[in-house]
Amino acid sequence: MSATSNASSAIYALLCAIILSSFLSPNAACAKNPRTLHSFTGYPNDGDSPNGPLVRDGAGNLFGTTYKGGNDCNPWGCGTIFKIESDGAETVLHSFAGGSDGAYPFAGLIADKSGNLYGTTSGGGGTGCSGFGCGTVFKLSADGTETVLYAFKGGSDGEDPQLSLTLDEAGNLYGATLEGGGGTGCLGSFGCGIVFKLTADGQETILHAFTGGSDGAYPAGELVLDANGNAYGSASEGGSNQCNGGGCGILFRIALDGAETILYTFCDCEGSALPGGTLVLDGAGNLYGTAGGGGNGYGTVFKFTPDSIETALYTFQGPPNDGAFPDGLIGDAQGNFYGATELGGEICAKRSRYGCGTLFELTAGGTEIVLYDFTRRDFWPGPEVVEDKKGNLYGVTSGGGDHCPDGFRCGTVFKFKR
Repeated sequence: MSATSNASSAIYALLCAIILSSFLSPNAACAKNPRTLHSFTGYPNDGDSPNGPLVRDGAGNLFGTTYKGGNDCNPWGCGTIFKIESDGAETVLHSFAGGSDGAYPFAGLIADKSGNLYGTTSGGGGTGCSGFGCGTVFKLSADGTETVLYAFKGGSDGEDPQLSLTLDEAGNLYGATLEGGGGTGCLGSFGCGIVFKLTADGQETILHAFTGGSDGAYPAGELVLDANGNAYGSASEGGSNQCNGGGCGILFRIALDGAETILYTFCDCEGSALPGGTLVLDGAGNLYGTAGGGGNGYGTVFKFTPDSIETALYTFQGPPNDGAFPDGLIGDAQGNFYGATELGGEICAKRSRYGCGTLFELTAGGTEIVLYDFTRRDFWPGPEVVEDKKGNLYGVTSGGGDHCPDGFRCGTVFKFKR
């Protein structure tokens, strides 16, 4: 190490000590920096713009998708499926060609016990939906073979799946599409979205088609299943309460027979609105999640009890001292929650009023800790993070990293050591 580097390290340590001894927040100046495991370089040899959460196997490998990039589908690629080994080595497992195999995967992946990966693409799969294709559900086998299990047609069967899937013990997949379904209460003629079940051999059952009224519109976040096979989720709009001219969103339960129960209708006057991201269901039947609106306008973390009481556990304050617009949670055995906010944070707020996003912890006692303020090196974190047995957190940012051929930053995969 050079003398200059040693001097810089000493100065940094001194500044941190001064801040800590003065009881000032160390979030911006002294926070741990995530390790960038991979910096995407984009078309044609790599992915670009990862968005969905990662999945981690028993060997410590990470798997995910990028919305753009890959070898096919000019000019910027139609997306990839990638693998990151524990040492950061990346392998592109599949590049989407934009045709029948799908295009533009926006969600993350899930894995079965045999190591097969399942996911969705928001486009491709056919010639419907103005010629771009209406999206697919796909399987990537352990040997790297991609199979389209279902191609949406854009009518009553759904369109534009942008959410991760859920797998039950019998091998059935559950998911939702952002549009389609035939509902007329939403903008345009694309429908308000559906909840679907897909068998292992690709047979689709529409469990519920949203109408845009009191039953909700635009499902948001991966579905979570209980022991009886009921699916819980949220719709980011719809419901009987109005927010800025549209519904504030709902929490719902879908039974195996497709019957929908509206568990809760959000209202920004009550603290939370516009829910999004994956819910957490605990053993007592409580649901925990995030909402992008309500509170101070920057979003909340909420709890919903089996007796229908909704509480905002934490209200985000926004930049420069806090995150803004959370999108999904994970929980640990001690009752703590971890997540990311799309915007907010202190460092970027000095140049941008909106910030670059934060990584946060919400303790079981309701105290929020900003673990990291994302910077111009790594910005716009994706929804949810993954935790390993040591408590380290893994995630993606859709911005930051190396330059891409389109002039923007291509995104990163990061590890935050706790």
